[in-house]
Amino acid sequence: MSRFEAGDYILYSLGAEHFQSFGDFTNSLFLVRPPLFSLIIYALNMDNNAVLLFNSVIGSLIAPLSCILALQFGFSSRYALLAGIIVAVDPSSIVFSAFLGPEPIANFLLLVSIILLLKSMTSLNKNYSLLWSITAATALVLSAFTRPATYLLWVILAFWFVLIDRKKWLSIAAFALFSLLGISVWLIHNATVFDNPTFSTISPYTMLYYRAASIERIAVGQTSENMDDIYTKINQRVEQHLGHDISTVDAGTRNGYFAASPEVADALQAVSLEIFLKYPLIYIATIPVGFARMYGLLPFASNLLPHFSNNWLSIGIQIAWNGIFLLGSILGLWFAYRRKHWVLLGGVFTIGVYYTVGTLLVKSSGLNTRERTMLTPFMAVAFVYAVQFLWEKWQERRKI
Repeated sequence: MSRFEAGDYILYSLGAEHFQSFGDFTNSLFLVRPPLFSLIIYALNMDNNAVLLFNSVIGSLIAPLSCILALQFGFSSRYALLAGIIVAVDPSSIVFSAFLGPEPIANFLLLVSIILLLKSMTSLNKNYSLLWSITAATALVLSAFTRPATYLLWVILAFWFVLIDRKKWLSIAAFALFSLLGISVWLIHNATVFDNPTFSTISPYTMLYYRAASIERIAVGQTSENMDDIYTKINQRVEQHLGHDISTVDAGTRNGYFAASPEVADALQAVSLEIFLKYPLIYIATIPVGFARMYGLLPFASNLLPHFSNNWLSIGIQIAWNGIFLLGSILGLWFAYRRKHWVLLGGVFTIGVYYTVGTLLVKSSGLNTRERTMLTPFMAVAFVYAVQFLWEKWQERRKI
């Protein structure tokens, strides 16, 4: 099973065991990770094989759903099929679908939400349009309840669709309202149970230990093998912000910051900001490094799990695939801009920027293509749009 998980599956399993024993979400694990994936593990009787099979089936459905997404953007069936094929053969999609983690179900629900939202925007029947938008909001909230990175996406989507089609304001408002209501349920839960009105405490922790700590390591010239020294000094600064004694602080102290109180979260963010301001050039320089890792442009970015051979030929093929895939997606967005295909441009671009910027704000180390798997269907649609554009231009030249 270690071949199919990245180390955090145990936390979701512990959440499932807590729910089995107590029937509630009072374990501090739920302050870090919303409950849906743990509930799925519980529903499958904590059977790792069943969870892996469930995720594999759900993850495989993302490929045909990508065809439906392309059709919603107005593609012909031939080009829609090509988008689905790209998702089906993408190495990162394969690795992180057959995976013991929240990504398959979270990415599936996100894709369902966007498809339904596009359906709402194109429906001529007001009642059906409202129904699709409310269902889209439900799917988006469930995706956020699986993987918290999604919980503010509705704000950007609602803003964009209002810009491009104000006549659909009622459906867009319904989408925003029901998204807000769904997200607020978990905010209220955390405020009531943990006295912390946040959706998840993972961001402050990740920002300090996967972004700021990496900058600190580069600045002081430490090797990656000596990270415990960096962690200890950072932990001491956090404890000083909290007014605590630092004599017993060590590298492992950071593990107590996952389920952070508001005061601890403020201290984590304060120390991160201190490091960012102290080393602004390194902060800037690590942004493209994080981007390259997220989009699989560096060795082993797609090889977190040994589904594929780790020889350099395999790694080179994956890097080449990821580079061509990214470049083609960017070209597709540019061609959509030239042809004023605002729905495609706005939908894919806003989702891509949301996840990319959100990820790079809190991580530059510990990144791989797992962080971009939710974008694969949208990148595939943009890539196919570029293929269609170039093919049509070539056909026009042949006729001259």
